[in-house]
Amino acid sequence: GSARWVGLGNYLTMLGSGEFWSAATHNAVWSLLFVGFSVALGLAGAVLLASLRSGQVFFRLMFFLPYTIASVVGAAVWQNLYDPEKGFGRLPGLIGVDQLQGIAVLGDTRFALPAIALINVWAYWGFLVVILLAAMQGISPELYEAAEIDGGNSWQKFVHVTVPGIRSTLIFVIVISTMFSLLAFDYIWATTRGGPAGATEVAGTLLYREAFQRFNVGYASALGVSTAIVCGAIGLVYVLLRRRGWEI
Repeated sequence: GSARWVGLGNYLTMLGSGEFWSAATHNAVWSLLFVGFSVALGLAGAVLLASLRSGQVFFRLMFFLPYTIASVVGAAVWQNLYDPEKGFGRLPGLIGVDQLQGIAVLGDTRFALPAIALINVWAYWGFLVVILLAAMQGISPELYEAAEIDGGNSWQKFVHVTVPGIRSTLIFVIVISTMFSLLAFDYIWATTRGGPAGATEVAGTLLYREAFQRFNVGYASALGVSTAIVCGAIGLVYVLLRRRGWEI
């Protein structure tokens, strides 16, 4: 049909929609899980690789490999791993925890969202390892030698030398990871399509459903613009911090 001007009607509908706020809540949970675990694992992996004297290129390649795998392929693999009869679902029974035997995590409203977030973390954290490792290799060895002379242990060198030395890169990866988390779609759609019972519905899947299944193109556009505004706000905070002398 022909387009009809509704002003801010779609945005008002969005703000009054329980479905939207549910998706936004899931987005927030997803962001916390995705950014938190990805950055933590990326940092840990980079620290471990930085300490290697040989084989670093091999392990860097192994960590980065999942990032190169198509999301639909990775989702299909993990669907089989999560299978209650063939995959991880058999483990509780094998170790004697029968209460958890046969749970289909992708079909359980309690576990579905964290389970899919884990898939995305698995695919993404190796990318952060490569970025953070490159930043660590730019730290002068003399700073570590000075810390050792002062009696610093491994943890103290990490806190007082490594983290300040990669602070700009660390903040950058947190910012871009947060933006990526708000655009979550592919792994969710490939595994649960927002289910079960809307437990994994996020802004991206809701937008797709409104645009291509319910044909509410104007409302879907409002969802897309709202997501872009949030991402833009995060980017603006990053720019302001940089201008205030964070040396990012």
